[in-house]
Amino acid sequence: HTITASGGNDKNTYLYSLQYLNQQGTLIDTYEKRYQARVNNTYSLMNNKLRFGESGYVFYRANNGGYSGNQQQEGGSISETYREMPIIPVFDVKGHYGGGYAGPSGEPLSNASNPYAVQSRKVNDKDQQYNIQGTLFAEADLMKYFTIRTAFGGNAGSDFNHYVNDNPYEDYESHTNPNSYTETSNYSYSYNWTNTINYKEIFGKHSVTAFVGYEIKETGGQQLGVSATTFVTLDPSFLTVAGTTVPTSINLSNNTYLYQPTGTESIFGRVDYAYADKYLLGATIRRDGFSSFFPGRQWGTFPSVSLGWRISQEDFLKSVSWLNDLKLRGSYGSTGSNANIRGINSIDTYNYGPGNTAYGIDGGLSGTTTGFAQTTIGNPKTSWETDKILNVGFDVSLFNHLDLTVEYYKKTISGLLFQLALPSTVGGASAPTVNVGDVQNKGLDVAATYHAAIGQDFRFSIGANITTFKNKITKLNNNQQYFDIFQGSRIGSFVREAVGQPIGEFYGYQVQGIYQSDAAAHYDRANKANTAGAAYSGAESGSYIYKDVNNDGKIDDNDKTFIGNHNPDFNYGVNLNASYKGFDFSMVLYGEYGNKNFNYVKYWTDTYHSFPGGKDLDLLTKSAILDPTTFNVTNPGATQTAVSFGNTLGSTIPSSF
Repeated sequence: HTITASGGNDKNTYLYSLQYLNQQGTLIDTYEKRYQARVNNTYSLMNNKLRFGESGYVFYRANNGGYSGNQQQEGGSISETYREMPIIPVFDVKGHYGGGYAGPSGEPLSNASNPYAVQSRKVNDKDQQYNIQGTLFAEADLMKYFTIRTAFGGNAGSDFNHYVNDNPYEDYESHTNPNSYTETSNYSYSYNWTNTINYKEIFGKHSVTAFVGYEIKETGGQQLGVSATTFVTLDPSFLTVAGTTVPTSINLSNNTYLYQPTGTESIFGRVDYAYADKYLLGATIRRDGFSSFFPGRQWGTFPSVSLGWRISQEDFLKSVSWLNDLKLRGSYGSTGSNANIRGINSIDTYNYGPGNTAYGIDGGLSGTTTGFAQTTIGNPKTSWETDKILNVGFDVSLFNHLDLTVEYYKKTISGLLFQLALPSTVGGASAPTVNVGDVQNKGLDVAATYHAAIGQDFRFSIGANITTFKNKITKLNNNQQYFDIFQGSRIGSFVREAVGQPIGEFYGYQVQGIYQSDAAAHYDRANKANTAGAAYSGAESGSYIYKDVNNDGKIDDNDKTFIGNHNPDFNYGVNLNASYKGFDFSMVLYGEYGNKNFNYVKYWTDTYHSFPGGKDLDLLTKSAILDPTTFNVTNPGATQTAVSFGNTLGSTIPSSF
């Protein structure tokens, strides 16, 4: 629901708006409530030579917090819907939640959780956010050609949330876990102050626009969190952390931290020149400094230049009646990025706590000494990520009805910022964000729109666009050729970043088929062992055939290869618009082609090698079937391994399956 009032005159304008949202989520007991207000005012004095005003926005929102993890991983109520066995009821005959725990002597019915129970137990969780943001500005025209402007904007927010974890008595693995309660409170702020001087003048056929500016930004904040276990009641009307029956379970360290303030200082300028609205030139330069980089690496300079030629204004084309407009253009420049850099990224930090750094250093049992442990690893060499972008293209309008834009782009990223995973030998400290290497993106953008009218009242337009995309890593620092990214899955890493390959390409074994017999797999079933010539240990009739990438006659880590690129070859879209008198219609269709996905869900649903639980019908209909006497595959078209609880290669490793 929205109520808005706006108006104005030649001296001032105003807008006031109130909005209320109350929306129920798709999952049970989820919701989103929001109350917000907006105000904008502008004022002018001295015949509009002096202008000032403000804009403000404030909101309060509340929801039940949602699930903080990946819903396609363990723990999310959505993922549990396909992991839980369908024979397990939501409630048992006594009205308790049904689950995989069948008592101390019972067989486990998977390690999944009852998705209804998972979601219902979150009914009293709550996340409340308050935020206020606004901008004050003033500008004045001086000496006909100059305009000076100052603007100060800020944002301040607070968030309080609390959530419980009930005792999942029905679960096989976690039925003994005590209940727990967590609450956190944080605040954050940011501000930026921008000052500019603009110059604009037209003399004859020449037009010049220029400005210079100075800007500072800062962000920061802090969070305090506390949790505990083993409560008599989880009723939110009586629940506080102090109510735990096990005071030693109270924990502050996991949810309490400081958002180390970060600051940015920038000086920038731009000049635009046009001659007869036919020859266009633009140039920009900015100098940015960022506090989180180590001294000596905090500053970066980023220039750019653009050129344009409205060739349709030339005398030799003015007589071409079907050509309405034609402009050739190109630009080249650089921008800097410091995204996701923490304020402590360049320095090592240490912390202490009785559970982590207390030790009986003197060998006695009666007391401990508190020490320090490293919590983050700093990198003083991290600096700006630089994006160098080349664009060349043209815009043309034809026959008063057709608009066409074609542009080639090439983006080279130098010093890509990324947080690398460190080996466990380094310790438990968090890794810094570093400049890992260089990346190149290039492609072609084409967009065309046909617009026309039928009669006086009906107008329509049909637009189509396509964008090609090629991406590859051109360099990794420290002479690396690749590094792997661990996604927290149960099958290990299945993404490898390698020189010459696209970012985020999937990496694993290439499945080429199914062994049709024990002889083909070099398997001695009587002795339950592979014989000479077997590609890998555990290969047998009905198991996967993997591609021998290096042709050495065996399957091992050296045969892993790139098995799919999540980046599309191109994106495309169609836009349809029409209007008739007071009615209008619009439709947007879009898609992408050429990308591949890695279906990690198959680990849970399409093998018996993972965990007992809900399984896909493909496991029954597409798995190899073995003759009970010869053990040969009786359905040669099978695309999945024979149903087995055996843990062979392919069950818990990444592959093209």
